[in-house]
Amino acid sequence: MNSTVNLQHPIYISNKGLLGLCDHVVDRIVDAVEFARGDPQFRYCLPSHQLEYAPLRKFVMLLVKLLHTSVYSIATALAYVDRLKSTGRLVLDNATHERLILGALMLASEHSDDVPHGFSDRTDVSLPFSRREIVQLEFDFRDALDDNLDVSDDEMLVQLHSIFDAVMSCQHRHPPQMCPHEGYPRPTMAQYYPPHHYAAADRQKGFRNLWRRLRRISTSA
Repeated sequence: MNSTVNLQHPIYISNKGLLGLCDHVVDRIVDAVEFARGDPQFRYCLPSHQLEYAPLRKFVMLLVKLLHTSVYSIATALAYVDRLKSTGRLVLDNATHERLILGALMLASEHSDDVPHGFSDRTDVSLPFSRREIVQLEFDFRDALDDNLDVSDDEMLVQLHSIFDAVMSCQHRHPPQMCPHEGYPRPTMAQYYPPHHYAAADRQKGFRNLWRRLRRISTSA
């Protein structure tokens, strides 16, 4: 992928690059919420590589894929997130991360005429919010941003370059990569395992070996 950005041309990324893009969004959302709470966390691994944020990662992928969101809209949404986290007006309640990305992406899509069909009918994408909540969310975000939805070229270039860096990093990532957490190691590529997955490392290794053997048998048959 060429890292040179032309704001007049559409941007296309591969399916693998899309994973890196979603990971980047998750990392930025978690960082913004922690910044707003005044409680930044030191981590060995990025939030997108931790099992704790696997549901958020799924939610971001759901929005990006099913709503056909453009890279420009995502960059605009991240610019809004940067503004919001410094205003002190982030609502830190239930589903804060999901509300932040949904609200920012909704405004960005509408402002860039990349209108997502799913916002008019939430059943299309199974969003965990009612239509009334979504309307209220848009109102709150517009108010927090003082209805200033314009993003300068400089802001857009900063966001796009950070996105490209994340996409390029994902393109060169070779799993499995292990996250050096305390206790049992966790893979940096979230696999959405249930919480008890890491309870017994030896048994887990045995199951993985068995699974590899079964896959080899099925592919050779």
